[in-house]
Amino acid sequence: NYLTDRSCRLVDWNDMQSVLISSLQSIMKTVNILCSDCCWVLCTPTTGSFTQKKRERKFLVELQKALEACHIPFKNEYVEDKEIKEPRVSCMIPDGLGKYWSGPFVSVRSFGNKEDSQTVVCCSLFGSFERMTASILERFRGNLPLSIAPEQVRLVSMPSQSVHTKMAFERLSHEGFRVGVDRADRRLAEKVHSAEKEKVPYIAVIGEVEAKKNMLTLRKNERNNKQRNVTINDLLDELHQENSEMSPFAF
Repeated sequence: NYLTDRSCRLVDWNDMQSVLISSLQSIMKTVNILCSDCCWVLCTPTTGSFTQKKRERKFLVELQKALEACHIPFKNEYVEDKEIKEPRVSCMIPDGLGKYWSGPFVSVRSFGNKEDSQTVVCCSLFGSFERMTASILERFRGNLPLSIAPEQVRLVSMPSQSVHTKMAFERLSHEGFRVGVDRADRRLAEKVHSAEKEKVPYIAVIGEVEAKKNMLTLRKNERNNKQRNVTINDLLDELHQENSEMSPFAF
């Protein structure tokens, strides 16, 4: 069994199209940021009673209209998978070998036995966390975007700058960023090298010069990126901007 982030919403028929479009747009942004090229498939189950088939045709029409409204190219596919019991739009994610796996999806099913009953719209931004995580790691080769990096900023300093380091840590944490502090008893260069190997996106060095000037020496874990001196406010502005641009949850 795979872990999923599936969320379901009970909607009236008149509201279903707007909910489907919103769900597809959320998946599009997630896929564009976190994954590589994908393939969209409109899936039609091949099992079920005649009544279910009749409803499925209505749902398929609504899903197709939502795909066209979002300008998403797709292909139709009939599936016999026992786990797929309702019409859905699946976003197929490729792995490093070019094989496509089922990823994020939107599905529709009836709630109740009447024709005019309410509809349940299910949406999953990731599908399977395991597969999506593997796809993300393959694409970024461990250099995760700031919004999903486990540790976003590493503060590197010596014990003599503990006060300045504590202030920087509290400011960054208060703004909601995931911050780590390297308190190991070793040279600053070794600490920076360790943070680079662990692929921490931002490395902020606090030495004696930085403490006196109330500044940070900032390094981004990118190729050919030069270090520069910034204030804590400059760093916060840069983090907020990058987080909003690269986060799949920012609209």
